[in-house]
Amino acid sequence: ALARDRARRPRQLAIVALVALAIVGVGLGADWILRDRARAVTRTSFAAARTQLGKLLALRTEAFVAQADALYRVPAVQEVAATRDLADFGLGDEASDRARRQQIHDKLSSASWIGLARVRGGDVLAIADDKGRLLFDSVNPALWDTDLLAIPPIARAYASSTDTYIGVTKGDDPAIGPSGLFGGAARPGLYVVFARIQRIGGQPRAVFLQVVEAARLLDEVSTGDDTRLSVTALDGAAEGSVPRDVIDQVHGTGIVELTHDRHEWLAETTPLRAGDQGDAIAQIVLARTSDVGLSGLFPYARQLLALTAALLAALAAAGFAIAHRRR
Repeated sequence: ALARDRARRPRQLAIVALVALAIVGVGLGADWILRDRARAVTRTSFAAARTQLGKLLALRTEAFVAQADALYRVPAVQEVAATRDLADFGLGDEASDRARRQQIHDKLSSASWIGLARVRGGDVLAIADDKGRLLFDSVNPALWDTDLLAIPPIARAYASSTDTYIGVTKGDDPAIGPSGLFGGAARPGLYVVFARIQRIGGQPRAVFLQVVEAARLLDEVSTGDDTRLSVTALDGAAEGSVPRDVIDQVHGTGIVELTHDRHEWLAETTPLRAGDQGDAIAQIVLARTSDVGLSGLFPYARQLLALTAALLAALAAAGFAIAHRRR
């Protein structure tokens, strides 16, 4: 009885736990390497998508500015900037001013200038006067004299110090219907608003607008098969292929890891800026699944293996402690 080694069994158990812990550690190390590689690939993919989107927006803006400047040379459009409300100077009344706006609207609706505009199906062209009143809209030319300043990005365009302004608006914003921008009705989705302001004496006198579906712009950005892209307006409305739950979980800067629909994701959000505008017009969210390494086996495999490693370490420590006491 005195010769029996009472510390042998707990020592053996501790050694087995250490061996198992080493195996688990190798698995966790390999998983870390795969995750690091996945993050590197993701970082490169996201940077390429951001660059491509920035270039696309810049090219779109250049084309819009060239088109707007050419259209401002059309007499029917020039008349918009040359006309002021005489009632503001005590030289007339609202009825006569509205009659003059009616004449301008009729000229814009009947003129062939609209044929000079290079637009795609679904785009909206509009012209407003110095007070943001709609004088022409390509969706419904018969609708006019409505207030476009109720639409936030258009109001910001009038207040901006730049001649070209870009913003994002919801197609179903409550102000869209009364404004007449979409012909008196709302539309689903997000839209990018391009505005070119003609100024006289530093004051807006006419604004040429082009409204483009945000989804179509996103379709023109090649992100590969694995990377998803969405644009979110300043109020949180989103358009694109990134799941809403992923968008809601992305905060701050840099790539973050998150879980959605039993899959692991890598996602990043970044401000979308246009030209010389200081403030962001929207947020860009990039995301891709990251089921590599242990997470590719089954959901929460990495967490389960880490928990197993902690238990094995505790078991090994306890086994050696018991063996030491029994010596």
